[in-house]
Formats: sequence, structure tokens, C-alpha cells
Amino acid sequence: MTLIGHRTLRFAARQVRSLDPVLQRVEDPRHPSWVERPLHEVVNSLILGAVVNCPTLRDVEELTHDLGPWGRSVVTTPVSDTTMYTVAARLGPEALRPLLIRQIHTLNRARALVPLRTPIALGVVDGKNLATTGHDADGWGQAHHDPATGEVSHHLVRALRCVLASAEATPTIDQMPLEPHENDMSAGQRFVLRLIETWGRYRLFEALSFDAGFCSEQTASAVDHSGTGYVFALKENQPELLAEARRLLRPKLAAQSEAETREYVKGHWLVRQVVRTSDIAGYHDWAHLRQAWLVLQTHVDAMGRVTKREERFFLTNLPPARLDGKGVLAVVRAHWRIENESNWPLDVQWREDHGRWCTTGASSYVLGFIRLIACNLVQHLRLRHLRKPWDGDDWSPPPWRKLFRALEKALTSDWLPVRNTTPGI
Repeated sequence: MTLIGHRTLRFAARQVRSLDPVLQRVEDPRHPSWVERPLHEVVNSLILGAVVNCPTLRDVEELTHDLGPWGRSVVTTPVSDTTMYTVAARLGPEALRPLLIRQIHTLNRARALVPLRTPIALGVVDGKNLATTGHDADGWGQAHHDPATGEVSHHLVRALRCVLASAEATPTIDQMPLEPHENDMSAGQRFVLRLIETWGRYRLFEALSFDAGFCSEQTASAVDHSGTGYVFALKENQPELLAEARRLLRPKLAAQSEAETREYVKGHWLVRQVVRTSDIAGYHDWAHLRQAWLVLQTHVDAMGRVTKREERFFLTNLPPARLDGKGVLAVVRAHWRIENESNWPLDVQWREDHGRWCTTGASSYVLGFIRLIACNLVQHLRLRHLRKPWDGDDWSPPPWRKLFRALEKALTSDWLPVRNTTPGI
């Protein structure tokens, strides 16, 4: 009980229980005569199963049989795996989105989303594969063909997601299903408009960061029109802008960089340098464009020899005075937090890409929201709640496996909280 104490478990149970008022408004997809367990109990079972990373729905069912007092405050009676499968398969693709929105509101009220990792509040948008299946998931899967035979080899169930990279625990704040005919660029504008509509009034992000697959004038205009900043990676899909950025920025880099950082990674140094230009403002009918950035990443081995150089270009509508050179490097670096602290744990720890638990109908999206809620909660525990205020800079979060085991042990234990004698965390 040294890792997960009463205070931590109270926090986790309170987070899950806070979703119940929203769940009461979700339409139950089951016929009333078939309902043995209320919808909120079934969904809470799925959330607890995802929090402790159960490999199958059968394991989730066993967890609901073994719950202790804190678990019973969320799921009062055991729920069968068949019931959970039925609910996941029959709910609409975005039926549980209000739960994720409620969770983010709760974290925001607790001041858990303030920008700590970057000088500005930054959201990062990227596409994510939720499941690879051998069927079309009732029309939600994107067909991929075998190049040798031309026949459909598999289907991908994909979505767009946005994480708050400036917050300490990098929570995912929204998810939008991709239609079978859509890609990142074609759906980017629609997703941006939804993000602004949902979160604009709360000012969770001052700017949104995108990779080159989203880079289009339409998406940039939608972001700028809302009064939000954008940062787009710039590659060959925008050839004229890329050529102009190279022409303007390469001479500046040859003269002197504006800022430089050094990082020791796996036996070699990564040196990052940045230069900027405002001469590209308004170029190629991008009336809102204000700057282009060039980040040069140089790999230097232990002997001081340069082994690799990488040029990365970016477009932004942020005013030049909003960030200094080091701030630009921090924003560029923070874009990868969606991979390192969201996509990676979901794929490696929760094995999301394998379509765990169920892939029938729109269940990949339904369970995607379940995993996001669980991942946000566990990441908050790892990076904020379990960290003592006196921990130094060399502190590292507990390993995922250890945390999952500790959470399961705490949820199934019979111990009860005693005020003023609660074990430390």
C-alpha cells in the first residue's frame, strides 16, 4: 500500500464517480427488458478495467467480482463480460465523448491543466489508429489493399485526437472519428472547429500544433479565425511555401542561430538551433501567416563528430514577440509529447492498435474514449498525484506495470481509510 494510498484511491474513485451525472444522460442502447445492470455500472466497469489494464473483458468481469470497498463505491455489483461487450458494440461512436469532456472540466477546475511544460498553453493534434481489423467495423474501417493482389488486406479504424502538451500530465482533451474516405488534411478543419467550439471559451490552449499532414490554408484559416495560434510542420506537400522558407531561412542559419539547446540521448548529443523570419508573412495567399521557423537538429557522437543533420521547417501565425528562441524550441519539442506520453502508452501498455476487448460496430471509438479517460487518470496519478512536493529534478514516475498492479491491489483490497493515519504516497 506504499504506492497507492487512501488519498490516491479516493482521488481515483472521485474522478470516476464524477462521470455518473453525465452517464445518466447517455441513451442505453439495450432493450429495456434485457437490462440487468444500469448503463453507468457497465461503463464504470470498463473504466476500472482500463485503469488497471485488464487484457480481456473476462478479466474485467473478474475484477468486478473482486472489488473492495473503494471499487464498490463505483461498481456496486459484478458485471458480466457479455454485458460489457454488448454495450461497447451498440453504443454510438461518440456516445461517451461527454465523459471525456467532463473529465477535462474536472481537471481544469482542479488547476491541473495550467501550462508547465511550454511558455504558452499548447494543444497538439494528430491522427491515431484505434484498431487494425479483418472486417470493416460496420463501415467505420478504412480499407487497405495488398499491393500484390489488389485485394483488401485489412481495415484501420482511425480518429483525430488532441492532447494538451503544455500540461504536466499531457491529457487528451478530445477525439473525433474519421470517416472511411477521410484523411488528416481533409478532416483537420472540421476537428479544429469542434475543438474551438468545445474549449475556446476556457482558453485551454493558446496555440495548436500540427504535423505536415494537416498543413493546409483552410485548416490554418479556421484556427486563425478563432483567435488561436497555429504551428504547422512544413514539408513537400506545400512545395511553394517550403521553397520560400528554405530561401529565407538557410542564410540566417549560416550566419547565427537565435537559440541553441543540447541534450544527451543514448550516447550522443542532440544540438538544436533555431532561426526565424517574418519576411514570409502573407506569402502564397496565407494572409494570416506571420513567421517561418527553421530548427536544425545536429547529432554529435562522443568523439565530437557530426553524424547527422536534420532541417525542420514550421509555419505559424504567432506574433514574433510572443516567443523567444528558446520558447520556439520548447514548443517544437513539445509536439512530440503526443507520441511519447499519449500514443506510445496507449499502443504499448494498453495495446490499443490491436483492437482489444471488442471491434464490432463502432466499439473501437467507444473503447477509445474509455482508454483515454483511463490514460488521463493514470497519467495524472503518475506525473502529479504520486509525486511528493519535495521531489527533485531527478525524480522519475513509477513504472507502468508497477502502477497497474498497485491500482488493482488497491481496488480489490478490503482496507478502509482512517483519517489522520492514512499511509503516505
